[in-house]
Amino acid sequence: MGDSIEDLLKKEEELKALLEKTRKEAALRVKREKERWKRWLQEQKRAVENEINKRLEKDRKEALKAAEELVTQGKTMASHMRSKLTSSLEDAVRIAVETVLEREK
Repeated sequence: MGDSIEDLLKKEEELKALLEKTRKEAALRVKREKERWKRWLQEQKRAVENEINKRLEKDRKEALKAAEELVTQGKTMASHMRSKLTSSLEDAVRIAVETVLEREK
């Protein structure tokens, strides 16, 4: 045989110790890899959130600009309508005065 029982038991203990060490190292590698992936996923999540926020801010600015343009158009239209109404009122007053003056003749 060559190997004594004590030698075999000693080798068995060494192999068990090596196996346990290997298991611990593997578990540590798995833990590190899991943490690395977790950090990577967090970075990706932050990048996506930042992109979404940029787009939302851009959309908000565009909506605000469009609203300001509508307000400006509304003011312009109101001014135009006020001018037309004033002109129409002036015409109505002029016609009324002319009518009254003609009746008095």
